[in-house]
Amino acid sequence: MPARLRLTGPVADEPSLPGVTGGEREHLTAFLDYLRGSALRKLSLVPEELARRQLVPSGTSLYWLAVHLTAVEINQFQRLLDGRSDDELLPPRPGPSDTDEAALRRYQLACDESRRILESRADLSALSMGVGKAGIQRPLRWILVHMIEETARHAGHADVLREQLDGTVGL
Repeated sequence: MPARLRLTGPVADEPSLPGVTGGEREHLTAFLDYLRGSALRKLSLVPEELARRQLVPSGTSLYWLAVHLTAVEINQFQRLLDGRSDDELLPPRPGPSDTDEAALRRYQLACDESRRILESRADLSALSMGVGKAGIQRPLRWILVHMIEETARHAGHADVLREQLDGTVGL
């Protein structure tokens, strides 16, 4: 398989479960980064035609998962937690000639921006600056737990799709 994407940041290292020392914040952020890395490894190094292949009735593909995970990072950390408007969001939306590699780079950029936002928030009980679909603010703790759940679920989807596409398991 061709090497197309260079993983950066916490996801570049060999995967290993987070340790058992540290406080609540350290555990939550370590597990989220572990799952982000897992998702990136499962979505990476796949030829474009395979990344776009839809193997389930819902139409989910590895490319779609990369785009969706990026949108979730942006929605939860930039829109909800940081209260940003649409014109302040990073990275920009995909264009019509988007590639799988570009989608993965956007996911990495969105995760990096999420980490920067998290660094500026010390209190897990502090409410978000923006409001969610229900019109309420969420505490940072809720956002982190939701992101762990969302990222884990979609990393599992990517794992199954990857095995169907090219037989790759683990990563």
